[in-house]
Amino acid sequence: MPLILLDTNACIGLIRGRAPALLTRLDATAAQDICTSAIVCAELLHGANKSDNPTLAHAKVSRLLEHMTVLHFDRIAAVHYGDICATLERTGKRIGWNDLLIAATARPNAATVITRNLGEFRRVPDLVVEAW
Repeated sequence: MPLILLDTNACIGLIRGRAPALLTRLDATAAQDICTSAIVCAELLHGANKSDNPTLAHAKVSRLLEHMTVLHFDRIAAVHYGDICATLERTGKRIGWNDLLIAATARPNAATVITRNLGEFRRVPDLVVEAW
């Protein structure tokens, strides 16, 4: 089974208990096949720091991340980043910087990105994207 990489909005839905369909699909997925990106972790921690109760928000993020592998942005991801960025710039279809970093982490790992942000991620060549 391919890796399932949860984007920030999917993680937020799980943290807030507002993603029952996603939770059902994840329950049917082997734990070792569920992951996220270090970039998603950074976005979640940014949100936790801005919340009204940072301590509680950090605890919720930590509980979620305990259940998945975190893929790091490494040299291979950097190669994909350069390729994706140049390709999207040539076609005039740029995406946000963090989404670009997430895509560059997912693509070399053959991970399917689970997101509600289909519009941006679908612009990335050879990236599998789904909304659960």
